[in-house]
Parts: sequence; C-alpha cells; structure tokens
Amino acid sequence: MALKSIPMKHNARLNLEGLEERAVPATGIFLSNVGILRVEGTSGADLIQISKNNQGVNKGAMVTASIKADTGYQVSQSFDASMVKSIEIVGKGGQDTFMNTSGLSAKTSTANGGWIANNLNAEIPSGALGVFTVGKDGVVGVDYLFRGAGYNGQVGIFSLSGMEKLDPKSVEFRKEAASRILSESQKGHLIIDANKEGAKFSASTAWEGDQNRFAKNYVGLREVKMTPGDTFAIMLVPSGTVSQVAKNPSIGGATQPLFSMPTANPLPDQAQFNGQIGQYNDTDQIFAFEDLRLDQSSDRDYNDVVFQIVGAQGKATPIKEVISKDRNFLETGVVKDKIIPTAEKTKDQFEEKHGKIETPEIKDENYEKVLGRGTFKANSKGIVQLDFAYDGGGYVGEMGIYSLKGMTAYVPGSAAYIQEAARRVLTGSSLGYLAISDFNEGAKNSDKLKTDGLFNKGDYKGVQTFKLDANEEFGFVLIPNATFWEVYNNPNAAGAKRALFSNANANPTQAINGGAQLADITGESNVFGWEDQRLDGDGKSSAVSDRDYNDIIFRLIGAESDAVSYKSVANPAKSILNDPSYTKIIA
Repeated sequence: MALKSIPMKHNARLNLEGLEERAVPATGIFLSNVGILRVEGTSGADLIQISKNNQGVNKGAMVTASIKADTGYQVSQSFDASMVKSIEIVGKGGQDTFMNTSGLSAKTSTANGGWIANNLNAEIPSGALGVFTVGKDGVVGVDYLFRGAGYNGQVGIFSLSGMEKLDPKSVEFRKEAASRILSESQKGHLIIDANKEGAKFSASTAWEGDQNRFAKNYVGLREVKMTPGDTFAIMLVPSGTVSQVAKNPSIGGATQPLFSMPTANPLPDQAQFNGQIGQYNDTDQIFAFEDLRLDQSSDRDYNDVVFQIVGAQGKATPIKEVISKDRNFLETGVVKDKIIPTAEKTKDQFEEKHGKIETPEIKDENYEKVLGRGTFKANSKGIVQLDFAYDGGGYVGEMGIYSLKGMTAYVPGSAAYIQEAARRVLTGSSLGYLAISDFNEGAKNSDKLKTDGLFNKGDYKGVQTFKLDANEEFGFVLIPNATFWEVYNNPNAAGAKRALFSNANANPTQAINGGAQLADITGESNVFGWEDQRLDGDGKSSAVSDRDYNDIIFRLIGAESDAVSYKSVANPAKSILNDPSYTKIIA
C-alpha cells in the first residue's frame, strides 16, 4: 500500500507509535517463526534500513527494520536479535534503496514493478565506478587480451578533467569524450581498434565460435602518455568508430557509445546495470566490456572486449557478481591458463620498466577555497559528539553529518553534490550520519528565547556519538522541512526542502553573509546555530530570513571548525547573546 504524507510532526509521531504497538506492522515488516525478517516496501520509492544495536531490555541486542517512503513518512519495528536469523528485502514499486548494517545476510527481490535500486552502504558509490587514476609515471599501458565480439568497434580513454559540469548522459559529454580520444594527447587516446587489430588470445567457447578475426594483427602492449594523477574514463564504440561519434554524438544503434562510468551509459541508473564494464580481479586490472546494452539483449558473458590496464588504477563491478551462469567465461581454460597468467607477467614487466604501479596521493583542494568556510575537523580518534540544545525553528526537518572526503569533485551546491551528501548521511557510517531528526526528536532545552517562538516537541535523545575517520574533515547539512530520503530522491528540491550546508559555497546565498547559513555562537567551536531559511529569501518576501541563527542550536564535542562568528552575521535585533535564556541553552 502507499503511505500517506504526514506533514505535521505530532501526527507523524502518533501514527508511528501506534504502528509500533502492533505485533505485525501493517506497513510490511514481518518476522517469521523461523527467524526470517521480511521487509516489504510500498508502491513508492522507499529507503529500507536494517540495523543492530544494544538498546534492548537488559542491554540485549536488537535488530531494527524501518521503512522511509518518499513522502517523508516512516515507520520502524525492533526485534530481539536472537530471534532474527536472516533478512529478506522486497521492493514493491518505485526505485527502492536499502541499507543493511546489521551484519546479517540479506537477499533482495522485487514484485509488482519495483526496483531495488542500490545499497547505500556499497563500498564504492556508483559514481566512482569506471573512473581510473593515472600513476606517478604518467604512462598507461593497455593490452588487448581477448575478443568475443561479433562487432568491429573501437575503445578509447579520455581525461575527465574539466568535464565535471557536463551531464554524463548528454550528447555534449559524448562529443567531448570522442574529441579527446581523437586528440591522441594527454587528454585521450584510441587504445583498441577492433576494425583492424586482433586480441592476444583466440578461443571458441561452448556458446560461440572464435571471433578473433584479426588475430595476426595483434599489436602488443600499447603505451600512451597521460597526466600523472589525472582521472580518466573509457569509451567503447561497439560497432563503428570514435570519429563517427565525434561527428554525430546523437548516433544510436550499435554505434552508440558505452562507457566505463555507469552514470554515462544510456541505461537506467540502477545497480543491476552498473556492469556494462566488469572487472576480473583487483590485482591485475583486467576488464571486459559487454558490447550490447545490459538493459536490452546482452548475453552477459563478459568476453566481448577483454583488456588489461597497467599504470593506472580503477574499479568496476566485479564480473563474478553479474556474469551469466550459463555463459561463465571466467571458468574457461583461456581465462585460467592464458589471460590471468599473462596479465601477471605484463604487470611485472611494466613495473620493471616504469616502477611500481601506484597512484600519487591525491589531496582535495583546500576546502575553504572550494567549499567556503564551514569545514569541521574531527579529533585524532574520530569521535564526534553532538547535543541537540534548542529548537527555535518552525520547520520540521533533519540535520546530518557528512564526510568531505572527495566532495570537491562535485560542483558545490549542485544536484550531484546535494545527492552525494544526502547519500552519505543515510549510510549511517564513517561517511555520514543522521544527527538530528526533528520529526520525532526534541531538544534538550525548552526555555523560550525572547526573540522567537519555541517549537520544541518530542523526546530528547541525549548526547549522540558518531565515529568518523581520525582527523576527518566533515560538514553539516540541514534539510529545513523534509527528510534526507526525500532529497536523495530529488536533489533538485527547492523551497524549504532545499539542502543548506555549513560550507558557505554550497549554499545559494553567497551574496548575503557570504552564504553562511551556520554560525559559531561562542567562537570556541563548541556551539553552533542554523538559520533554516535561505538568507536571500529565495525571491519570496514572505520567506526572507530573520537571521537569528537559533532555528537549531547544537553543542559539538571532539571537533574544530572555521565556521563564521555568530556576531558577524546575526541580526542584532534578533541576537540571543543578551537573552536571559542564552546561558542555559549553551551550557
């Protein structure tokens, strides 16, 4: 069934508590008598979360399952961990996402047109798949190992530098990629031309004959020069040439290019289609393209274009996770006896010539320069503690912590930046955490400030502890009047659903207070206040910010910050510094 949106905080809480009192919630959380915890999504886009904690009776471990619908409504149910043996997650409509941090095995299935889109806790986000980093030497080697394709096509690599603002699915992206490949420069190279050259090994399989028609023209390991530390992606033109794509980037059919980056392929952005290129193993950097689209007639044997990359490091979907059971090329003799042993030797020989394959340490640009002030840094233990001190905002939203590692790869404040920040918050891992949920959580203090109303409702959770990496740089993100799940599904959400950030350059309000939606109240990096309305009013006079920075006030322990001073940005007429309740609130 579809869950209805519950806009009012107190209504959402009453409905949630009512459902939790039932032995079997009506929303689709069921525990069988053999210990299978089945969680069924709704007809919309859902976030299904499974976690394990020690908050049960007598500190016994509890497994909690929850469903968050894209309407913002949510419900959860907890069970004694000793009763739960495994998890089954079922999608029943929309594009669902799951997150399982319980340590229990889980299987996923779909029904009634649903999709299990991805796992938010996947080790590698889909956006990072298919991206390669050039080693310190700058030389990249490519060895064409096997051809199982009937098509004659071409493969090229192209630098991603300066392409960040192009939509990966756009014709502009394809045209630029093709142009860089044809440049035969550090911006790109043609690395395989199956129209006239052959692969190193030839063999027939149980399902198809030998396709290596130009075997005698094998050119050996091709070495090309790229910029040390640069990133690149790979493009396959299944049947045709890169030149055809450059002249007509809208070209379709078998000449339409396919990419190592899942986000650039003309396929649905779902996990089951991330394997257009697959990886044989981590050690020897052996990859294979499927030359037919995965959402159409691909046979998923992963032998169409098999090649090795040396001098650069990258990741793709492991082939063992996506290969057809009936056409498992990995189990053939040519792979076990020829391709893998040869790749090991090629790697050793390349390292003897160019040095050990390693990528240079890539450091993010200075965060203050790229993201603006508002960066936080965890202590040497990575332990950050947060206390929700005061709720002075009429909106009902959520606040999260997210790691800044790699975030300068995104344009600050762009839809991609917002979605990645939301994803990290939803993982509940060292990448990020949901820190405050105003939908069902109250602040510590109920003392009313003179300058504003008091909107504190819900149970106070006490000081929350979050584990980040040691000395991790991180930021805060606020969804003023929605949930992170809503914004993850719609990162272009506007109005009071538009994400606001501690880092000023990620906000759409730089013209006022430098974009600082968050301020350091004490100047000691221990108490901070949000302004939950856009400083520029979003062009609506009724929504112009009062700049009181007391909509959410929280204490922070275990981190330092360069956030702007409250005194420098707050409206003097709304300042809390001389309020009688101020001292108690920040205590």
